[in-house]
Order: sequence, then structure tokens, then C-alpha cells
Amino acid sequence: MKPKVVYIFMGIVILGLVITNILFYFQNDDLIGKMTSFKQITETLVRSQTEIVSKKDLDKALKKYLTSKDITILKEDLRKMNATLGSVGITIGKLERKVKYNQRSDKQGKPKEPVIICKEDGRPIDVHGYTKTSQIKKIRDKNNADLADVTFDASSKTPWSYEVFLRKFYLSTIVGKKKDGSDIYYHSLKYKVPNKHKEKLFNIPITSSSYKQRINDRQMFWWNPTIDLSVSFGGIIYSTVFPEDLLSVGVDLGFSTSSYGRTKADSLWKFFRFGIGYDAVQKSAFLSIAPISYNLGDPLPLLTNLYLTPKIHIDYKGNIALGLGIGVQF
Repeated sequence: MKPKVVYIFMGIVILGLVITNILFYFQNDDLIGKMTSFKQITETLVRSQTEIVSKKDLDKALKKYLTSKDITILKEDLRKMNATLGSVGITIGKLERKVKYNQRSDKQGKPKEPVIICKEDGRPIDVHGYTKTSQIKKIRDKNNADLADVTFDASSKTPWSYEVFLRKFYLSTIVGKKKDGSDIYYHSLKYKVPNKHKEKLFNIPITSSSYKQRINDRQMFWWNPTIDLSVSFGGIIYSTVFPEDLLSVGVDLGFSTSSYGRTKADSLWKFFRFGIGYDAVQKSAFLSIAPISYNLGDPLPLLTNLYLTPKIHIDYKGNIALGLGIGVQF
């Protein structure tokens, strides 16, 4: 009975570890809503507000400043680049409204000949009647958006007045994540003239954009609990009474405590795996131990998490088996 008690105890311990890992795995949902606030660091540098959101919220943010056509083409390009949507950002800047009244001319042009003057006092004659009313010129850009109003009052000693309208600039940044950990950046730059065109957005062509990105070096993560399901093939190497069939074929649920890779989610190696499973040939439950697992999906283009694991099985009947497992991480 004592061996049974030991097996039951070890099974309870491993099951507890697996449950702990599952809870750890799903606690990522608790991150949704966590936020880093916007802050003006210096006069020319700001820290962006960042928020962890769900995929639904990310898609909703994408639709706010991009057209349906842009979104369709963006997702198709992400697919071609073997990348997924990582984050969506919007940066807003503005040029304040500026108003100046009764300004002198900055300079004068060349005089026109002949100048029509009054015979009595020699003053220039207002042939076109510009002194009767102020002359107002509305300045628009290539998008036909109002930029400024300029007023010239020929009857005034300081004839110039102007108003440059407030403009808000919107830089949308979309980040795609590639399998190798690198990012792909997409941008859309637009502006508003809220006092004249309400919510209408005008496009600004982007002539160039570049980023220098550092890929994470592979490192050891001593506490990175993960679970996986593995099918193993091997044979019995020790038993008090050797069975007739020395073949061992089983499936087990494993729990690993550590990993080595670029990030916790991108592992090349996993370490210290413990599992509990069932041997179909020996018809017995077993515990498994594996010091290391290698991710076959890392160098292969079509796979992500496919682990090759050499491990030792100790089954309920007292058999010790050496096997090689292949499995997927959840």
C-alpha cells in the first residue's frame, strides 16, 4: 500500500501545480484595462498613454481613424508578412490659433508706373475703390482646407490683419508582430481644422518612415510556468518483474517551470517538466520527469510550439520507462 500512497501524493502535488499554472495562464485577462498615463516629459517629449485591451477593442480602435479599405489592405499585408495585429496607437498634435490685428507691411514691392495721382495734392487715386472696404483673402491648402484669413485695409496706417486657424494632427500607428519577435509599423497622418470643418479629416502624405528596432536576446526565465500535452514512445528499462511487452506508449499532461527564449511566450527550450499520464500498452497511470524540452517549431516556418521531450516514466506497477515525447504547448 505504501507505493500507492506515494503515487497518490505525487499525483496530487503535480495536479496542484497544473491547476496553479492554469490559473496563472488565465490571469492575463486581469491585465485588460491596466493603463500607463500620458505625461509631458519635456517640452518636446511625451510618454504615450498605454492600455491593455481585448482583441475586440483593438479592432474597434483600428476602425476609428482608418477607412475600411485601408483596414482590408492592412490585414492582407500582415498576413503576407506572417504577422498579427499587435497594437494600435493614435498621436494627436496641434498648432494653436493665431490672430493679429493692425499690422504693418513687412516690406514694400517695387513701385508701379505710371502712378495715378490727384492733381491738387499729389496723393495716389484709389482707382479700384480698395479704400472703401477691407479686402479679405481666404487661404486654403491643396486639400481645400481653410488655413487662414488675411485682411487688408487700404485706408489704415496699419492695414494688415490675419487669423491662422487651429489645426490638430492625428498620427495613427499600427504595430504588427512577426514570429521572430520583430515589429512591423504602419502609419496614417491626418489633420483637422475644427473651427472650420468640424470633424472632417484631411490626409497628409507620409514621404518616409523608419525605425531602428532591437530584437530581444534569448535569456533564461527561471519562473515561466507552462503546460503541454505530449505523446511519448519508449520502452521499459527497469522493473521488479519485467512485463511481457517492454513497449511503452503513453500520453501525459506536463508542467514546466522554466524556459529559455526571446520572451516568455517565445521559448526555444523548456526545463524541469513534470507530468501525469497513462500508458496504453502497460495499462497503467504514470508520472513523468523531463529535465529539458526542445521547441521544434522555432526553426520551422509552419509551426510555433511543438516540443520534443526525452523523459522518464514511473508507472503505477513500478515499471520505469525511457521515452521520447512530442507535444504541443497550450
